[in-house]
Amino acid sequence: MIECMYPDIYLHDSVIEKIEFDEKNSSITIFCEDENGFKVKKDGKSYRAKNARIEIILAEETDIDYEFVSMVRYIPVFRIWAMARYKEMTLRDFIKKINSKKIRAEFVDEFYNGYSVYYKVSTGLRKECSFKISYKDIRYLYDGTDSEAL
Repeated sequence: MIECMYPDIYLHDSVIEKIEFDEKNSSITIFCEDENGFKVKKDGKSYRAKNARIEIILAEETDIDYEFVSMVRYIPVFRIWAMARYKEMTLRDFIKKINSKKIRAEFVDEFYNGYSVYYKVSTGLRKECSFKISYKDIRYLYDGTDSEAL
């Protein structure tokens, strides 16, 4: 396993395959699809990571039953895209929907602030969701990269 840190990785277009929550160790592991893993910057070029995953050790105050995922749907109003609230669910429910394949999530953006990360993911045509995770430690791991740069 190779470990890489932000800003040498970026998640845009990475597709979440499954999410594991370990209550004993208070951690979340996000697995990305092999053909759509995160991108790694090496020698000024970008490569797609293989067997990519994100390991997050949650902060003590983080409770996935009280961390909410906001889902929105964009709808056309007089030829202008407006944002309408779609629904809100707990992070635990979001993890269940990802793992049961009811939602296909693709990273759009990630923002870092101290010991918090804010993820924005696309969940379908004109649908997005966002959630924040407070962490003690975050690691980006992968087995290797594609041989050709993107």
